[in-house]
Amino acid sequence: MIKDFKRDPQSITADWEPYNFSPINGVVHREVRNVIKDNGYLTEMFRPEWFENTAIGQVFRVSLQPGAISAWHVHEETTDRLSIILGVVKVVLYDARPDSPTAGMINEFKLSENRPGTIFIPPGVWHGVQNIHYQGSAIINMVDKAYKYENPDHLRIPFNDPQIPYTFEKRSI
Repeated sequence: MIKDFKRDPQSITADWEPYNFSPINGVVHREVRNVIKDNGYLTEMFRPEWFENTAIGQVFRVSLQPGAISAWHVHEETTDRLSIILGVVKVVLYDARPDSPTAGMINEFKLSENRPGTIFIPPGVWHGVQNIHYQGSAIINMVDKAYKYENPDHLRIPFNDPQIPYTFEKRSI
């Protein structure tokens, strides 16, 4: 007989929603479903009624190699809307806004082409992404303000900076 085992804690509800999840103030996660078609599938990534700020200033794709981490960065003015279109990605958010009711909170999302969604990340929320799959991943970002080449709205710290209480697991996939 096996002894000293640990039972997994509840992580999802019976409706397959994250259990006991509280989003960071201003963050919206909109899960979408793939629509199966005779020739493949269709996935919505953005609709104006999903978010308050609907301006789109630029759309770009980011590719991540297996195990790759792109963290941490924040925008002072720009809103990100991330949609995973290929692979499996972990998106981690940290609220460092001193006046936010959720200051100090971490949110972690796992998204894929099989369980897609779009994450609305307001200015001031630090975020990082990691490919947690054995294949490359691709992310579409639909920002409200286009990239400023002369003065980028990107502030960065290393993925392992102790100012953010989160540890990305280095993966060899």
